[in-house]
Amino acid sequence: MKQISTKNRIIGIVSILLVVIGLIVVIVGGFNVEQKFRSYNKITIYVGEEVDISKIEKIVKDAFGKNKAIVQKIEIYNDTFQVTAQEITEEQKNVIVDKVNGLYPKVTTENNTENSETSARIKKEDIKIVSANNVRLRDLFKPYILPLAIATGCIILYIGIRYRKLGVIKVVLETVGILIGVQVLLWSIIAIIRFPMGRFSPALMLIAYISSVLYISNRLKNMK
Repeated sequence: MKQISTKNRIIGIVSILLVVIGLIVVIVGGFNVEQKFRSYNKITIYVGEEVDISKIEKIVKDAFGKNKAIVQKIEIYNDTFQVTAQEITEEQKNVIVDKVNGLYPKVTTENNTENSETSARIKKEDIKIVSANNVRLRDLFKPYILPLAIATGCIILYIGIRYRKLGVIKVVLETVGILIGVQVLLWSIIAIIRFPMGRFSPALMLIAYISSVLYISNRLKNMK
């Protein structure tokens, strides 16, 4: 029986530890996902006149404190703005509405009679907190699933035929094990270092896949 070298034993132990730690991190806190792939809340507020976005940003900052929130105008007349954050509470929404009402004059509605009514420009009950999600992270990987599955099938078939003298079952199982193991190790490391999952994830997956195939090819050549 071929003995495992000290170097390979150390690599194996470290890899297993990384996978276990990565699994614990994912179970406890999940992956660190880029902001655009997270679910978020938003409120849209129509003011009725051009708003000073810098003043609105200060109001929002006061309402959210250390929590991050994005403020942006969404109409060509600059009379409507949107606040986006990972979570918006009713209290935060009400603080924003109250301060915006304090920043801009109240609306006076004149009737056909001599009576007129002055009211707050923005009604709290009219502002709804909407939950949304820009892009689902899994949609990034969908275009690669079928091509990789076909490529993997072809690679396993080729390796099984070319290196059949080494034992078809042994070679195929080793190939599948390395392909899966490298991907598991990659995502474990990404989870541990809190690298943001998002735009670069498919590229990292492909680099790891190609590296695995090259390693398998070189390993089998040396075993012939």
